Amino acid sequence: MLDTNPVPAPSSTTETRSRTTKPASSVQAPVHQRNETTRAAHFILQGKGGVGKSLVASLLTQYLGDQKRLDSCFDTDPVNGSLQTVPALKAQPIALLADDTLNVQAVDRLVEAIIQAKADLVVDNGAASFLPLSRYLVENDIPAVLREYATTMVLHTVVTGGGNGMDTLKGLDALVRHFAPGAEIVVWINEFFGAACFEGTDFEETNVYREHRAHIRGLVHLRKLDPVMFAPNLARMLERHMTFAEAAVSSEFMLMEKSRLFRIKSEIWNQLATVL
Repeated sequence: MLDTNPVPAPSSTTETRSRTTKPASSVQAPVHQRNETTRAAHFILQGKGGVGKSLVASLLTQYLGDQKRLDSCFDTDPVNGSLQTVPALKAQPIALLADDTLNVQAVDRLVEAIIQAKADLVVDNGAASFLPLSRYLVENDIPAVLREYATTMVLHTVVTGGGNGMDTLKGLDALVRHFAPGAEIVVWINEFFGAACFEGTDFEETNVYREHRAHIRGLVHLRKLDPVMFAPNLARMLERHMTFAEAAVSSEFMLMEKSRLFRIKSEIWNQLATVL
């Protein structure tokens, strides 16, 4: 059963950064070479709500689509279902809960879809169903099941700055303890809410990261955007439920707005290329 009280992590601070192009820390997780013969099932898991999980799912889906590596994506969030609001992604809804309990048959069908897929899949999950889904994945040893069908289970989790930093760091600690080494872990450091610093140090210096570094496939930084130019453009794209590809050809964005969106996308895509 999933432990909801993981080992305590250092406290957080709300120190901010101002540029989307700030270089990543020199302390990075090991770069993993992707096995070209293996598909991957990407699960976005984090028990804390409102930290950017659906944004991560959208970015990941768009990246895999651009790389011709995407089979399909699924939205299992029973409350928000944010991934479904982006029509271009064609996210398939999964009714994960029935009367506040896990719909086991629905998750069984999801696993069946993953096994039958021809390429990578993305599964977005919400905070409301995080515990029951995680328990299902652990108790049924889904990482091992997928490996039998040449599929790697990759867990993507979000660590944030700001007031939710402590909770997200605890969530990462719990995921690694329950899923590693069977599943690979990718950590998305979302600095849109403030710098991901704990007791004055960057995420890569925390005890949680140092202890689990060997089980972390890579880090993806979502850096704090310039509030005058870059942030408003991304916010408008998200409010219109558009992808980067749609914004690039849309008359709703001017030339320089499209240029700034392209720079945001490129910075994230370049990181994903080294992680996935």
